[in-house]
Parts: sequence; structure tokens; C-alpha cells
Amino acid sequence: MKSKVYFIPADASDNIQSLSLKVRKLLEKSNLLDFIRKKDKAWAYLLRLIL
Repeated sequence: MKSKVYFIPADASDNIQSLSLKVRKLLEKSNLLDFIRKKDKAWAYLLRLIL
């Protein structure tokens, strides 16, 4: 079975806010965290970690 691989363009010149937004979009598109419902407190906690 083939797995999907997702990449985001990032380098040392990106600031934290830019990287956070890219990671957030990546997580939403990849459905990697679908096992956590978006209304759960864990989801909000994860978003705070990457923002």
C-alpha cells in the first residue's frame, strides 16, 4: 500500500507565524489528526502548540 507524503516549503528565513500556518494547513489537509475531534480540548491544545 502506498502512503501519501506531504511537504511544506520551509527554510531558515521563515518566521514562526509563517511556519505555524503552514504546519496547520498541512495537518488539516493530511487528516493526520482525524482521530481527534475538532471540538475536543486536545485539538485546541495541539493548535496552541503549533501557533
